Amino acid sequence: MTLKLPDFLERDELGSIRLTGHRITLYHLLWYYGEGYSPEALHEQFPTISMAAIHKTLGYYWENKVELDEYVKEKQERIEELRKRGPVTDTVKLRERLLAQQASAASRQAG
Repeated sequence: MTLKLPDFLERDELGSIRLTGHRITLYHLLWYYGEGYSPEALHEQFPTISMAAIHKTLGYYWENKVELDEYVKEKQERIEELRKRGPVTDTVKLRERLLAQQASAASRQAG
């Protein structure tokens, strides 16, 4: 998906869209919104995000609803796929995945 992101949203090294300056992803904000949370309830759920940022983000969502609904759907499918795999309990495999992600992020930054 190649959305033009406004300055209050950014794509992280793994491709997730986050609110700029936060670890909170757009997926999570939109998931709660889709569950019926009002902007005020979103602010209670994510108190580090200002009401202004929540309203800007929701405005961006409504302007790009089709694309962002697809983004949320893709994230939900990925989460379900990971759930089906079951928990990763092998610490060696977990460390290998972490190192691979770090190496990939470092190569993207260098390139």
